[in-house]
Amino acid sequence: MLGAFSHACIQVSDVDASVRFYRDILGFKVSPDRVEDLENDKGELMFTRRVAYLRWDDNSPSFISIARRNGPLPTNKPLKNGDNGLTHISFWVDDIDQRYSELEAKGVRLLGGIVEQDGLFYGLPRERKIRTFLFNDPDGTVLQFDQLY
Repeated sequence: MLGAFSHACIQVSDVDASVRFYRDILGFKVSPDRVEDLENDKGELMFTRRVAYLRWDDNSPSFISIARRNGPLPTNKPLKNGDNGLTHISFWVDDIDQRYSELEAKGVRLLGGIVEQDGLFYGLPRERKIRTFLFNDPDGTVLQFDQLY
């Protein structure tokens, strides 16, 4: 049986800057923020990373982690819609107009205005409506807020 969403990990160039963005601007709670050694199935060290675990509330087992592994920064950029791989992460919100205004006031890079779509774009009946907008985190990763009507 497939269960609910567990987590997603976003590799970032600066954990401190990303923690400030996800915590102070988007409202995530950080627990914990630590350095981890990741080992393979033979117990061999693959790499060390700093990772912050982000949750909407303290009781949720679902999370997003933002991580930066030790060593030089990679030269690639975040994927864009249409590329292979994970291109964005979207979150349900209660008041999309308020969220949009807050992000705009805080200088977050918004990728257009709020758009209304019918439910077909979300695998729902056409008459269900979703209002949505896209924006970037500090590294350019695309995030999205959705409100279902």
